[in-house]
Amino acid sequence: MNPGTEERLRGLARELDRAAPPVTLAEAARRRTCERRGWTSRRRPLVLVTVAAAAAAVAVVVALAGGDTARLRTGPPASDQEGAPAQAPPTEVPAAPRPPGPAGPVDAQVPVAGPALAEVGIGVIDGDQIVLVDPSGAEVGRAPAAGFYLRSPHWRVGVTVAGATAVLVPDEKPPPPAPGPFAADCIDAHASGGTVVARCGSSTPNRIDVASGRGAPRKLSGPPPSRPGQPEVGHWRSLSLSPDGSLLLAEWSAECEVPTAFLIDTSTGASRTVTGEAGLDWLDAPTSKAAGWLPDGRAVVALWADACGTTAETPGVYTFSSTSAMRQPDLRLLHRTSGGAPDVFIWERYDTPRWSPPLQGSGPGTVPIAAINRFLHEYRPPWAASAERAAAALLGDLDEGEGATRSMETTGGEAQVVVTVIDEGLPDDSIRSQRYRFTFTRGRRQSLQLVAADIDWRCREGRGHQEFSTEPCL
Repeated sequence: MNPGTEERLRGLARELDRAAPPVTLAEAARRRTCERRGWTSRRRPLVLVTVAAAAAAVAVVVALAGGDTARLRTGPPASDQEGAPAQAPPTEVPAAPRPPGPAGPVDAQVPVAGPALAEVGIGVIDGDQIVLVDPSGAEVGRAPAAGFYLRSPHWRVGVTVAGATAVLVPDEKPPPPAPGPFAADCIDAHASGGTVVARCGSSTPNRIDVASGRGAPRKLSGPPPSRPGQPEVGHWRSLSLSPDGSLLLAEWSAECEVPTAFLIDTSTGASRTVTGEAGLDWLDAPTSKAAGWLPDGRAVVALWADACGTTAETPGVYTFSSTSAMRQPDLRLLHRTSGGAPDVFIWERYDTPRWSPPLQGSGPGTVPIAAINRFLHEYRPPWAASAERAAAALLGDLDEGEGATRSMETTGGEAQVVVTVIDEGLPDDSIRSQRYRFTFTRGRRQSLQLVAADIDWRCREGRGHQEFSTEPCL
């Protein structure tokens, strides 16, 4: 480094000292500690000074890396100055390695116990490790996170299994836009059990709207209450409806980006945190993050210690049943974490065999039973371990955005199970409801076999029969 460059760097260091005087570690920690869910005016100057110092530090690093070829100038380039000789284009400088960030998702490869991995499970990014657990809480895989991250709290993670390795890929598909009846400031919608909810309020959504059936949307919730004299700071970060649509698991991101997971009754709007606090008591609730719902109706959340929030007694991933949620969530520890801020998500296998042909057979109300049994025997999909899951997999997802609902009832015993599924409010001009009945038995090795199945339907008013029948609707 020549003397001129060295002197310029010393001058820059002096300017930095004047702009940002030294701060002790204790003072830095005090400044970084957030007031609980409130705004502190000291954060803005601190942020501005930090940004200015960071920008200057980058310039210093560039100058040091480039030696004499790096020039710190306050005016235009030399080639733009009057009388300056033309310069050759600079040679290309190799880009520095990019840290994990929003430039794109990074796949994670996790060793697992062979292809018998469950169809759905829970993932935890805990420090520098990514851990996969099944719905019972058993750990099925662990590996270095290696830059794997979630681009959005709405998106699930897909898993494919190759040999004894699970490859995780964040789902790139964003949630669908809010349907037409919702206000223009609603940015996405989630549907389940005939209920549709949307985050509203433009880029910083602080309102949740809901619509049930074919009714018009209404306001379900605003921001959580704040103490008198304090501004409302934060936004609703994610929404997830229970399978039956009766409960909403919503995550509020407050000042300092401290997350708190809430449960909201979609019919009454009553709300409380997942740890049981209601009203202003939510301000003292432990830090919590919402992951979503498992197919069996359990909600998945994470609790941990946070410098800006209240510390959880035992950090980890918890589940609770929707049946007791609004009375007092029955939190059960599923997986203990190291104590830092984990990221938790629900994963779903992308490579699970799925039935794609139509269920309607060659005649009215018939189902291709032989073809389904050949499929079950050849592919042995994980969902075939349960009659309820098998019926749901054969039917596929119901488009509930138009107010359609699905109910399921199971009767029978260990040897034979009958699953009855009714889809109501179908977006069809003539058919109002459709009913499916599947009768399964257990074969050798406890594998399912479909022995009987039928489909019938109920017409809309004025379009035919009002009881379930295979007669066509008008």
